[in-house]
Amino acid sequence: MSEPSAYLDDVPVGRTRQRVVRFVLAVLALQLFVPLTYYLQTGDPYDERFAWRMFSAVRMYSCRTTATETVDGAERAISLSSTLHQAWVNHLARNRRDVVVAFLDAHCDE
Repeated sequence: MSEPSAYLDDVPVGRTRQRVVRFVLAVLALQLFVPLTYYLQTGDPYDERFAWRMFSAVRMYSCRTTATETVDGAERAISLSSTLHQAWVNHLARNRRDVVVAFLDAHCDE
C-alpha cells in the first residue's frame, strides 16, 4: 500500500470542519430556498424569474396583447410593436404586473 495522498493533510478537523460543513449546508439551503419562494409567494403568479419556471404551467399560458387609449372621446389602438421593444411586448403578453404598470405610467404621462 502506498502512503495517503498529501492533500489529506490539509483537510480541516474539529471545529473548523464543523464550520465548513455548516457553511456549505447553509449555501445549499439558500440555493434551494430562493427559487422555492416563487412557489410559496402570494404575490404575482405570472412572475417567473427563476430557471425552475420550466416546471410551471403558467409558462404555457398564451394571450394576444393589445392596448387602446381614449383621445377626445374616441378610442384608438396603440401599436405596441412600434411603441415598445419586442421583449417588453412579450413581458406584457405574459401578464408581468410590473411591466404593465410601468407601461401605463410611461404612456399616461405622455
